[in-house]
Amino acid sequence: MALALAHTIAGYLAYEVVRPQGAHRPALLLAAVALVVGSAGRRRALVVRAAAWAAAVYASHLLLDYLTVDAVPPYGGRFLWPLSDAYYLAPTPVLDGVIIDSSGRAAFVASLLTPQALGVWGRELACLAATVLFVHGLRREVPAAEVPEAS
Repeated sequence: MALALAHTIAGYLAYEVVRPQGAHRPALLLAAVALVVGSAGRRRALVVRAAAWAAAVYASHLLLDYLTVDAVPPYGGRFLWPLSDAYYLAPTPVLDGVIIDSSGRAAFVASLLTPQALGVWGRELACLAATVLFVHGLRREVPAAEVPEAS
């Protein structure tokens, strides 16, 4: 399965898609990264936008799981459940997976700290940092002194 950092990248990208120009919105970022959609109010347009955003974030989660190496049967994800019990996995997964030991708390934590898992954490952290830097470079804010005045 993909680790939390890969899913955090997807949530961060979803946040950047909906974030208006200007200052960051910490609450919106938290919602995107935590895959939480708060109250959209009573306005229909906001409800529709929030629902579309939640669907996109959930779809990104499924896509990441599809693209992740799965070493424990059954292989892949049941993305069409309850319509189908079929499992789907990318023919050439691009993300490394980590085998989680769910036999107890200590075993679970230990499985996240194996040398292989630490390598996955490191690669995902590097990918997260590169993604944030890349997106911020694309969304570079123009300082107030550089904004041309209207004539």
